[in-house]
Amino acid sequence: MKKFLIATILSVFVTVATFAQESYSTYYSSYFDKEYEIAVSFKDNNLGLYIDLAGLDRLRETGGISISDKSYDGFMENLKFARSKYEEWIKVAIENDVRELDKDVELKTEVITGYFISGGEYTFDFSVRPSFDFKIMDDEKGLRHILIFRTGELESSSNRYITASDFVMVFSNLDEMDEFIDLISKEKLEEFKNKSSDKSSLFKN
Repeated sequence: MKKFLIATILSVFVTVATFAQESYSTYYSSYFDKEYEIAVSFKDNNLGLYIDLAGLDRLRETGGISISDKSYDGFMENLKFARSKYEEWIKVAIENDVRELDKDVELKTEVITGYFISGGEYTFDFSVRPSFDFKIMDDEKGLRHILIFRTGELESSSNRYITASDFVMVFSNLDEMDEFIDLISKEKLEEFKNKSSDKSSLFKN
């Protein structure tokens, strides 16, 4: 009962917090040929980053991850480490003519929050440990080296029977990943925050 109450309170808190989000930017996935939304909030001067991902569950196609101020540094560290392995493994694959592979990037990921829509409302999983998967595919589209960010299955914090399959972010090349890392860098987020603050100061009480 206590666990359910805590989960419910957290869910209400996050739901309320979503109303303070601002549309920040989009990132492009050439793998899916689609733009995905990124939103931010700066409640009490604390960063909240909300990144929509591609849903692999036909019943729950809308979802993503939420990165808090507390989890941001660890998330970025893992993202950059995965990027370095991605570059390294692409070179190894080309040098050795490897044309098929599926290999996890071994790293200790930070716990983050996942979200998805169920019954027309957002629901949250506060215990997501994402993973990275390097894949080499040789098909009708040619030889491709991709890196996949996965949430794993998401489970509603208020009802364990409400779940959603993987949400993913697929990088098709290093440039695509570099653009994403730069887009959510502290410098870019701080620049956006300052611009938003400047605009709000135009309206005097």
